[in-house]
Amino acid sequence: MTYILIGLIIVLTGALLVLITLLLRRDSGRRAEEMQRESTAHFKAIAADLLRTQAQELREANSRQMDAILRPLSQNLNDFRRTVNDCYVQENASRKSLSDQVERLMRLNESIGTEARNLSSALKGNSKVQGDWGEMVLTTLLEQAGLHEGIHFLTQATRDDLGHTLRDREGHLQRPDVIVNLPEGRKIIIDSKTSLTAYADLCATQDEATRTARTRDHLRSMRSHIDELAAKRYDKTVAGSADYVMMFVPNEGAYIAAQQAEPELWQYAFRKGVAIVSPTHLFSVMQIISQLWVQDKQNRHTLEIARKGGALYDKVMLFMQSFEEVGNALDKARDSYDTALSRLATGKGNLAKMSRDLRELGIKTEKQMPRNVARLMEQDPSADEAGCIEHQPE
Repeated sequence: MTYILIGLIIVLTGALLVLITLLLRRDSGRRAEEMQRESTAHFKAIAADLLRTQAQELREANSRQMDAILRPLSQNLNDFRRTVNDCYVQENASRKSLSDQVERLMRLNESIGTEARNLSSALKGNSKVQGDWGEMVLTTLLEQAGLHEGIHFLTQATRDDLGHTLRDREGHLQRPDVIVNLPEGRKIIIDSKTSLTAYADLCATQDEATRTARTRDHLRSMRSHIDELAAKRYDKTVAGSADYVMMFVPNEGAYIAAQQAEPELWQYAFRKGVAIVSPTHLFSVMQIISQLWVQDKQNRHTLEIARKGGALYDKVMLFMQSFEEVGNALDKARDSYDTALSRLATGKGNLAKMSRDLRELGIKTEKQMPRNVARLMEQDPSADEAGCIEHQPE
């Protein structure tokens, strides 16, 4: 549009110059040339001014159009820049947090590894520590099965239920690891036997020949514990105990390794009155015993409910008997009351009539006769017969 307008102005300017030239042909040469130059300069100035004005308007229009296009783009770029910065900051924070967590995890793993090594060294190097650890595992397992120490089982007991000291036939003091109580006075003896030293050596061995030797050592340790437990004869010491004593192996892997190496090991123990149990086996058995105690409690509650129900029925019968006696006593009291009332207010010379006559004779009184007594006296036709005090004229 702007370029068309400029072209039109140039065409008009040229036509005007041609017209002026034709008009000036009549004048002298100098005057015509001056006028032509002035006109040409004037029209050039006009054209230049128009061009400047149009160029300014064109620049302003272009600036507005570019601003309308670039402003949203600039805003979007700024938003994108802020989003990128926020993501970068969050990523750095997350990376720092993850780094801290990884570092703490590494320290924790190092601590666990150190403690595990210390525990392994302590367990392998001290049989007393091994025994204490096995007893702790045994007690924890019983409690997790629902049994309560002091009620359902006793630890390191040295006396029976009657207070007698537990001694073998030779008179030696005995101290079973755990005595589990069953309903009706039955008991199960459990003794923890830990064979970690030979088993740890077996697990740490890679050579096949050495593993065979370590397996024999592990089996020898298990057999030694079986023989030791069988020799104590806890079933003869604790009254009401089962014929077989449970030998608890607190490490599941040690139990499995021994059974795999010698499947007949349980038969060897069974013949000696010992039942070998792992944590899994013992937990199952103890849960069954826990359910037996629950059933026994329910049975005892049923008997107690029946006993108290019978006692309640007897009390109700006694109450009904007493209630009947109270009714009979009330009837007798009513009869006595009616008799006393009739003697007071009815019949010849009754007390109520004589009291009224005395008041009418002029004695000083403050109280009024009860209405029921007065009404009963008035209804008695014999109240005015002989025995009454006659009124004398003054």
